[in-house]
Amino acid sequence: MIGRTLKAAGFTVVPYHHYVPAFGDWGYHLIKKENISVAEMGAKFKAVSSLPVETNYITTFLVSNSVDFGKNMLLSEYDGEINTLMQPKLLMLYLKSWVTD
Repeated sequence: MIGRTLKAAGFTVVPYHHYVPAFGDWGYHLIKKENISVAEMGAKFKAVSSLPVETNYITTFLVSNSVDFGKNMLLSEYDGEINTLMQPKLLMLYLKSWVTD
């Protein structure tokens, strides 16, 4: 839903993710307002061959594969919905997650 909302606002959006030890798989969105395609942005991730700083965890392999997802991994029951001020779908989803039966 976040990615679709950003796209509706006019951004080019590329989802990416990393496995964070002790927290699991975390997802993010890389966005750019300039005229660039999703394929071009994804290709930039795939082309990373060195890192400008030394790291203890992240590798070029992890960066270049962070835009790869399993089949249907990005699908959810909320496909097609976006978040707006008048229809705060993310807030409703968050509040729903706190309901216990």
